[in-house]
Amino acid sequence: VQYAWRLQGYDGDWSQWSTETSKEFTNLKPGNYRFEVLAMGPEGRTIAPTTYAFRIAKPWFATSLAYLVYLLVATGLLTLLVLAPQRRFAREKVRLESEKQQTLREQEAKHQETVESRERALDALRNEKLRGEIDHQNRQLAMSTMHLVQKNAMITKIKEEMGRVQKDVEHPEVRKSVRNVLQLLDSDHRLDEDWEQFSLHFDKVHTDFLGRLRQRFPQLTPKDQKLCAFLRLNLSSKEIAPLLNISIRGVEISRYRLRKKLGLETEVNLVDYLMDI
Repeated sequence: VQYAWRLQGYDGDWSQWSTETSKEFTNLKPGNYRFEVLAMGPEGRTIAPTTYAFRIAKPWFATSLAYLVYLLVATGLLTLLVLAPQRRFAREKVRLESEKQQTLREQEAKHQETVESRERALDALRNEKLRGEIDHQNRQLAMSTMHLVQKNAMITKIKEEMGRVQKDVEHPEVRKSVRNVLQLLDSDHRLDEDWEQFSLHFDKVHTDFLGRLRQRFPQLTPKDQKLCAFLRLNLSSKEIAPLLNISIRGVEISRYRLRKKLGLETEVNLVDYLMDI
């Protein structure tokens, strides 16, 4: 018996007659096939062809599911290719912004340090100038105080001498002239100009002490204010006496009256209290 075959979908022509009873196919493409076989006996008679239909499926990597996976993978890769640079750019932007902010903070800190250094230098200069002015005012105040002390001490000596002269003079006119001189020496008008100059320097050094004193104790007389100023300078009663043109006993009495006007208790030190005003 001889056979002839053909594979519809692969080759449409019949093969040569052969006694081979098998046929192998390799690398068939995916698709539908129909294998047909004719048989011919010795007498040359053929019979109707036998048919076998089969289908070659696509390999797993060529299926719709595989293509869907490929699509998803490609989409993912494309997304990564697009998003990765964007994310990298965003991270770089954040890093650069952070570095910029850090740089700005460092520059601001340096600027602030420079400003503070200059401010400290200016403060030092102002303080030095202020100390110089205070020293100058203190010298002027000391000179004014010494001038007042010396001047009033001299007036006191002159009064004492004139008092002795008045006792020794017998001529009425001369005695009258001496008495007039003594009255003139007792006058407080001569001290007005010196006191104004003294109070000006005193308030500059002691931060408007007399103004604050007048505001808190408006009942104090000008003589009380002078006594407060001299006590704040820590002058003794002996030193204050010629400045106020009174005796040492008079200074003690004035201090006692001043304590009453200020409303101080016995245990409160007058000088310490005036230092705190």
